[in-house]
This record gives sequence, C-alpha cells and structure tokens, in this order.
Amino acid sequence: MAELVELGQQAQAIFGCPDVRLDWLLCSGSDPTRPRLVITQAIPERVQPSGTSAKLWPGPGLATSPRLQPPTLPAVSTVVQGIGASSGQIQGVAVIATRPQELPSPLPPGCIVVLPDLQPDVFLQLQAVAGIVTEQGGATCHAAILAREMGVPAVVGAPQATQLLEHETVLWLDGDRGIVYGLDGALLSSPNPLSSPVVPSVHQISTELAAQYRALRTKVMVNLSQASRLATLPIDHIAGIGLLRSEWLLLDILEGRHPWHWVNQGLEAELQGRIVQQLKPILQALGPKPLRYRTLDLRSHEWQGLEGSPPVESNPMLGLRGTLSYEVDARLFEIELAALATLQQAGYGNIQLILPFVRTVEEVTACRRYVVQAGLTDHEGFALWIMAEVPSVLFLMPAYAQAGVQGIAIGSNDLTQLLLAVDRDQPTLASAYDERHPVVRLAMAHLVREAQRCGMVCSICGQAPVRHPELIADLVAWGINSISVEAAALPFTLKTVWQAEQSLAQ
Repeated sequence: MAELVELGQQAQAIFGCPDVRLDWLLCSGSDPTRPRLVITQAIPERVQPSGTSAKLWPGPGLATSPRLQPPTLPAVSTVVQGIGASSGQIQGVAVIATRPQELPSPLPPGCIVVLPDLQPDVFLQLQAVAGIVTEQGGATCHAAILAREMGVPAVVGAPQATQLLEHETVLWLDGDRGIVYGLDGALLSSPNPLSSPVVPSVHQISTELAAQYRALRTKVMVNLSQASRLATLPIDHIAGIGLLRSEWLLLDILEGRHPWHWVNQGLEAELQGRIVQQLKPILQALGPKPLRYRTLDLRSHEWQGLEGSPPVESNPMLGLRGTLSYEVDARLFEIELAALATLQQAGYGNIQLILPFVRTVEEVTACRRYVVQAGLTDHEGFALWIMAEVPSVLFLMPAYAQAGVQGIAIGSNDLTQLLLAVDRDQPTLASAYDERHPVVRLAMAHLVREAQRCGMVCSICGQAPVRHPELIADLVAWGINSISVEAAALPFTLKTVWQAEQSLAQ
C-alpha cells in the first residue's frame, strides 16, 4: 500500500493535478511471497468548471444515466480491470473463447463475449451480443469502434480476462469504468441492462436548431461501417458520409471468404455486382449528399477467420496494406472502381473516393491512373481524397495537390500512433497514446492549413474529436471543412461545432 501511495504522489507531480486515476495490477515475481505492483495506466482527471470530473470516455456528451454502485463481496468472485471502450453497464452470461473460431454459432442472444482480441472478421457473429471484453486493444482499436457503433458496453485491454473470468457465469460489465465483475453463483435468464448511454437523439432536434446546424460552415458527417446501421442514420441532419469503411461494410457479402479468395476463384464479376448492391441503398438514402468511400485497407492479421486469407505478416500495421498493396496487385482495386463506375452510370453522382494509408505521391499517381481509366473522374461530383495518417503527408501536401488529390481525411488514430510511435492496440501503452499531444495537435493544424493553401478540402474522421471534444474548437478555428464522427456522437458534435463557430464570430 505504501508503494501505491508513493506512485500516486509521483503521478500527481508529473501531471500537475491532485486527481489522478491509477490502474494497477499485482503480478507474481521471482519472490512468490512479494507480488510485484505494476501501473498499467495513469490518467489525470481534471475538474471542469461545473465541478464534475471530466469523463475519460466517451466524453462528448454521451453521458450515461446515473451509474449504479458495482456489486460487492461476497457476490463478486473476480474483478478484471481494463479500458472503458463503450459506455453503459450490462449483466450477461459469459461466453469465453481463446480464439474467435471457438465461439459457438450462433452466439446466445444477450451474452457477453470475452476474447483475447477481436478483429473485423468476426464482426458478423456479434450482432446479438450484449457486451464485449477483450484482453488486447485500446480505446481506438477496432473492437472499441465496433462496440460504440453497435451501442453495446465494452471493456478492452483487460489482461488475462479469458483466464480470470469463467465461462457461462454471470458478468457485470461497466463500460464507463472499464471494469468487469464475475458474480459468484449468480443466475441470469436474460441480459439485464443496468445503465445505458443517454444519447440525445438527433431525430429530436428542434426545427430552429436544425436550421442553425444546416448553416454551419464546418460540416458534420458520419462514419459508417455496417449497412445495418443505415436505418438509424439521421440523414436530414448530416452533411453526408465522411468515411465508409469498405472492408467492414463488405463483410456482409463475402460469405466468410476473403476478397482475394473471390478473385483467385475467378469470381470478380460476382464480387463487383455484390459491392454495387451493397452500396446502392446507402446512396439512395443519402440523395445528393456525398459518400466518401475508402477503398480496401486489408491488414493481414485482421482477416484470418475468412477462407483464403493471406498469411499474417510479422508487422501488419506497417506491412502490405493501403495503396502500396494496389501497386503489387491492382485487381481488387479495379473491382472496386468498376463497381463505383457502375453506380455513377446509374445516376449516383455523389461518390467520392478515399485512398487508404497513403505513403508516397507515387502511389497516388499510380492509383489515379486506374481511377481515370475507370471513368470516375468524368462525373462532376467525384473527388479524389487520401487518408492523411502516415506522417510523410505533412511534407508532401503541395505534391499531392499537383498529383490530383482534391481532399484529405485526417485519420487521427493511425496518425497519432505513428507520430508518437505508440501501438494503439496495446493496452499497456494506453496512457502514452493521446491525440492531444502537442506534436499531434501541431500536425493536425498543419494539415488543415496546408490543405487550404493547396486548394484542397480537409476533413477528420478519426476518433480524436469524440475522445477529446475540446479538440473540436481547435479544428473549427483552424478552418477544417468537415468533421466525421460515429452516429452516437452526432448530437454533441453538432452542438459543439455550432458553439465553436459562434465563439469565433464574436
């Protein structure tokens, strides 16, 4: 205990504030009688003017209803601490597996899935789950993003969760505090939501506010990765889809087979037709509003559950992905472009294209040749974008503009981890991963201003504005053209952008 107090005092001195949250573990060391104290995360909880503690997540006004006190001994048999990734509290029966392939199919409705890690290739199996727990991952990992989009509570980065929690026992999951409790001897016939996020509905915005929001200079858009979420989108209150994650969206149509498996089996035409059918309802719902389609960014470790998946690379984050992969083999890229061209010819002129994980101008030049050959540039509403997430983009903006790039989408998730050399999926580094770091802020400001100078449009579609809403005022002040967020964060983002623009006008 004395060691913990001393570490707490050191953290107070480092952060310069009295309120610091320490997440810690006791681990066995060389001496079994003296467990080793390990600090897994230290975060300052600064007090806001209202006197309430600043929320670590979700922050952007996605406040939860009054949280119940957690269960206490003797009801609790196990406590696992991780990172709160998606807000809300839930009770449910644990389904624990050491590999996604071991999950039962179908999963019991309302269960809480506990896995070492969660990659996109299992997303379709999780539509009926009540909660998610993973041992790996941080607040911007794909499991966290999926949980927030689905609206289910989640805890990520919970060490040894698959070993400490018991299969088919009742769990009490707190997605705000990042804690999972195993309840001793409890029985549960159905999931029991203890507390859910109280999210203001965009559909309930008054006519007056809606008019004010439509007049915003900084457009607010939505990120989309699941076709099933289309029906819940408040189309009237958004400026369009600022990021459509193609690799996630297409999971519905792949039938458990990797996109390259389709190509290698000679099924290019069928895959192209399925992409067209998957995108058509989204374009119909949007009307004239833009849809920014990001082409496939296939990291090798994320799709091992799909038949015909290529081998896992030693470092998938920096491996053969994004536009570099198109230079090696452009067949999948050409299928996507042909599908988009088919939709353009059918009258959908609001399609824009985002190239993912761009490293060099040469990659863009090569990709643009394919785009022109497909006929996409013949349509007035088309625009070619790149993701601004590899730090080299900071030095190449004029060259990208000259190469025909018309817009950049700041991917703050990857940009932050590459600037700070911090793996965003590694929970032990969570405290070092911070989009508010001066270097990250300088980089984002530079990108916005360089885009203006080069005549390009600039948007942001990463998690930074949602995780840290104080960045929204900065983005607006720098002159960003649009901010794209998850649907649940739309009401708060609209309000915050409006307030920021009002402050600038005074």
